[in-house]
Amino acid sequence: MTTEILEFSVGNLDSLVSTNDMYVPTLNRKTHHCFLRKSEGLIRFQSIMDKLFESGEIGYDKDKLDKYLELNPNPDNRYLFILTIWIPASSYYSSKSQTDLNNNDSSNYVKSIEDSIMSHLGIDDKYNLIIVSRKKVSEDSHWKFHVSLVPYTNDNL
Repeated sequence: MTTEILEFSVGNLDSLVSTNDMYVPTLNRKTHHCFLRKSEGLIRFQSIMDKLFESGEIGYDKDKLDKYLELNPNPDNRYLFILTIWIPASSYYSSKSQTDLNNNDSSNYVKSIEDSIMSHLGIDDKYNLIIVSRKKVSEDSHWKFHVSLVPYTNDNL
């Protein structure tokens, strides 16, 4: 399997933005047409991600990514996007028992994370052909995630 061209973790987040909460239906009062606008939660999450990238708190090997993109200048490169999300036990499990799971599908969180990361990297997320998402129980009260971006090849099918 080809090695990652990008890999990093983000931790100690108070929450993540679910796909269900990314956009808010809004009525244009003049035209009476409905449109979707970014939710405050999505705007806040993307702002946090931008600040983490800009401050260097999201540590990834930018030289490795730049070298890969330089050696593979085709803008149509394809990627395997691997995401692991750690959810606090209080949100992971139902309040009824420690075996019943809450409705926190890891797939609900993929889009906001993928959009924020790929936008920062300047890579169109339409080239993420395979997205692998998994969830685990966090050992503390914080949400965390880990991302790996791997060049897509027939070997990693």
